[in-house]
Amino acid sequence: MFPVPSIHPTLLRKFGRDIVDHSWEVFRWRRLKKEGLETLSGTPVTSSGYMDLLEKIEHLERWTTIAETRRNATLRELERRRTALPLTLCNRTRDVEDTELEAIEPKLIATFPPKTTNNAA
Repeated sequence: MFPVPSIHPTLLRKFGRDIVDHSWEVFRWRRLKKEGLETLSGTPVTSSGYMDLLEKIEHLERWTTIAETRRNATLRELERRRTALPLTLCNRTRDVEDTELEAIEPKLIATFPPKTTNNAA
């Protein structure tokens, strides 16, 4: 079993869907390319059909490369943020802990004269 690095839930929510989508795209393009190669090797193809099929396979190869690049960029960004987030939180905590706290005396906002009662007879 491979060790799973800890990932902050916020980062997982932000990047998880992108990684899954890009990975699915890579698998889809590879599957289509494989099917195209099987068609190329399994059936007799005319020279124009052969060139069309090669062009489609080349197109699929480009799309696969683009999807892999996107997925890898997302993984790199996740790793960069995964290592940066704990450091940022640690530094912010240290800043708060190192802050000098000063006592603030409460101030009276207003004073009212005592109530007088008029007991005039």
